[in-house]
Amino acid sequence: MIDLVGKISEEWFGDRSFFRFQHPEFAWLLLLPLVYLVVFLWVRRKQSKEIEAEVIAEHQSVVLPNRQKGRSWVHLILVADALLCFALALMNPQFGSKKEEVLQKGIQVVFALDVSGSMLAEDIKPNRIDRAKHAISKIIDRLGSDRIAIVVFSGAAYLQLPLTNDHAAAKMYLEDIEANMLPAKGTSVAQAIERSISALPKGQYEGSAIVLITDGENHESDAVKLAEECGKKGLPIYCLGIGTPEGATIPDYVSGRKVGLKKDQAGSTVVTRLNDELLSEIAQKSGGQYVRSGTGSLGLGELYGMIRGVDQQEYGAKKFTLYESHFTFFLAIGVFLIVLDFLLLNQKMFWKNEF
Repeated sequence: MIDLVGKISEEWFGDRSFFRFQHPEFAWLLLLPLVYLVVFLWVRRKQSKEIEAEVIAEHQSVVLPNRQKGRSWVHLILVADALLCFALALMNPQFGSKKEEVLQKGIQVVFALDVSGSMLAEDIKPNRIDRAKHAISKIIDRLGSDRIAIVVFSGAAYLQLPLTNDHAAAKMYLEDIEANMLPAKGTSVAQAIERSISALPKGQYEGSAIVLITDGENHESDAVKLAEECGKKGLPIYCLGIGTPEGATIPDYVSGRKVGLKKDQAGSTVVTRLNDELLSEIAQKSGGQYVRSGTGSLGLGELYGMIRGVDQQEYGAKKFTLYESHFTFFLAIGVFLIVLDFLLLNQKMFWKNEF
């Protein structure tokens, strides 16, 4: 629900935090109109069977004048709409009215996620890319006011999400990530590191870290050199190796359907293996650490502990500090609909003719 409201706010107003519900925990009340509809139809059908069995058709409007078809459906619409308005009033829709820079304390983490075809290998269940996304999501859940950025890479690197402390937005963008989403084939860890550095404020690397999540099948040779530069800047790289040294084949998909296994130009089945050596060296040269994922555990606790070891820094963030509530608008409409239903129910002249 929060993600949906944030997405609507971003699309309509250009800011995810401009519109919100103060009490989204009452969102389940939005189902009340549907429940009322089901109960209404069930009761009406039951009454119809009883009336048809006991009252002659031409006498039904005389015996039960309040049961006219038009009146019943108008009553249903008015009450259902009133319930919807009351639910929205309880959730209290709010619009931001004052935005200012607020000083916060935390760390800045850039998640660099490998989206090359080898991440579809299933030596880590259900596959490497899904387990990697799960790992990032779990870490995000445990971060406080820390700022997050997401970089995706294969043969090239792309900034999927700039630095933000909106963790709900980060998880929404994370869900959209898929293997082979970038046109450039291969795996360039060097470009991933370079793009991750540029995602941080220039020269402000204290209190920051890069989390590199990949199987390490690097197709270029500059990754270690860039890691050394990160070490000199005080920017550690924590590497999470996804995969097994024994390796696995790569499923081949066409239009979302598995059609076989990836093969090289010679027609041999491709086997992708975790490159422990490269990832260990990158972590060591940058002043970070390396964690190898296992088939059972991804080492999330260990990785999170490393990230939390980064010194926190103060930074300013633009955010709304004052919101205006608009629950009275929906409350007034709901009360009006209930009063209107009561008045119409008791105005027999209004119902003289059938709808």
